Amino acid sequence: MNDSQPHAPRRLHRTSPFFNIWKWVSWFIVPGLMVFLFGKGEKWEIWGMGLIVFAIIAEIYKYMILRYVIASDEIIVRQGLIFRSERHIPFERIQNIDLVQNAFHRMINVAVVKIETAGGAKPEAVLSVLHVSDVTTMRNRVFADRRSPVSEADEAIAKGPDNIVIQVPTKDLIRLGLVNNRGWTLVAILAGLAWQFDLFDKFNVIDTGSATVKDWTILTMVGVGVGGALVIMVLLYLFSITWTILRLHNYTLSRVGEDLQLQCGLFTRRSATIPRHRVQFISIEESLLHRLFGTVTIRIETAAGIDEMNMDEEASLSQKWFVPILPKTQVPRILNELQADLALPEEPEWRAMNSRGKRRYFKKMLIVSLILTLVAGALIYRPWGLLSGFVFIPFFMWHGFRVTSFLAWADLKNVLCFRSGVLTKRVSLAFFETMQVVSMHHSPFDRRHKHAQLMIDTAGAGPAKHRISIPYLDHDLVLATVEKYSRRMESAEMRW
Repeated sequence: MNDSQPHAPRRLHRTSPFFNIWKWVSWFIVPGLMVFLFGKGEKWEIWGMGLIVFAIIAEIYKYMILRYVIASDEIIVRQGLIFRSERHIPFERIQNIDLVQNAFHRMINVAVVKIETAGGAKPEAVLSVLHVSDVTTMRNRVFADRRSPVSEADEAIAKGPDNIVIQVPTKDLIRLGLVNNRGWTLVAILAGLAWQFDLFDKFNVIDTGSATVKDWTILTMVGVGVGGALVIMVLLYLFSITWTILRLHNYTLSRVGEDLQLQCGLFTRRSATIPRHRVQFISIEESLLHRLFGTVTIRIETAAGIDEMNMDEEASLSQKWFVPILPKTQVPRILNELQADLALPEEPEWRAMNSRGKRRYFKKMLIVSLILTLVAGALIYRPWGLLSGFVFIPFFMWHGFRVTSFLAWADLKNVLCFRSGVLTKRVSLAFFETMQVVSMHHSPFDRRHKHAQLMIDTAGAGPAKHRISIPYLDHDLVLATVEKYSRRMESAEMRW
């Protein structure tokens, strides 16, 4: 970047078209092979693969017409030849300037740049690609009034042992792969491809399988079935572990000035910045396997929400994987890094659902189990279908007991704590200065029982997957709580 002309329009790096074209080519490789090997010869398949030509032309055209300007107080992104667009992004709205680098990016020292603002559900602008030195200059210009300039040397210092908050070892990434089991994603993809290209019919899978097992004894079929299931499960877990290590290798959370910075990835290195003042919501997740390993996952939500329907892995790095896995004993230290005065007691004074609410929830579970039993009795030979009640009723009663015994909330000095879950338990923290709405909801059944539901929304909207929603509370208690929290929200300065 030429600093002698700070407001002059700039092009992307000259290698940008090649990287963007390769992205399209990589997306078409697998579908292209499937069409070539197993396609039905239909015209739409051929024309569909021909779309890559238009994609290549579009990327070259985009490179030729896109310009960006770093003005005195804003970044301007211009594109278009006939229909032109010009996007102005004020410096004060910019919260993150994050990088994504794959192995080829690192070879020539370039990166994909994502500019995020406080209110966007997705990056305000994506510049693919810029030289790393240009990114450093951009960061320094944007954040000059908010913190001291951050150079490449400063970021290198941030990786030093004194500034590293946590670094996830490979053994914990292996555990995370077992916890998440991403292998089922691969199963869904393969099943979709098999259905699309009629692979079951082409390879005559059903008839071949039937002919193979027709002479087997029941014991042989059970043994082969169990053995095959175990082999498949092992392969799925190996895939999940491999994906996790490739994706989150050397996951490091560091302090950079007043902010936190994440870096991870083996072949593709990803970097994300988290301004601590933007953290709106913290959720601590503990699944069954987490409890076996003595670990948890911490997720956060920030003022710049994420569109969960269109959320990609890069966009979700700082929120979905804030701390992907860590020993449970280290949670207080991480919370303290997010907010210095965030000190939680070891056992807050939890307020649980009262006895009337619990009885109502148990009745609901009993009704659900009875309905399922009657449906099973109607669809299956009656004596055997009705016996399903011996499974449904104990299961839903157990489920009701687990839900009502763990669901609770605690009102601390500046934080509202909420916990819920059955197999996967979550404990979440919402700050009063980030709460947007405190509301009371009640259905006709709630009004009949003089109950209400307390719901709280924060300024963040991300992938924590844990909304504060407390059902079956006394109506008067919820009304008083809404009034109390509304007053606290009015007196607190909104943290954005």
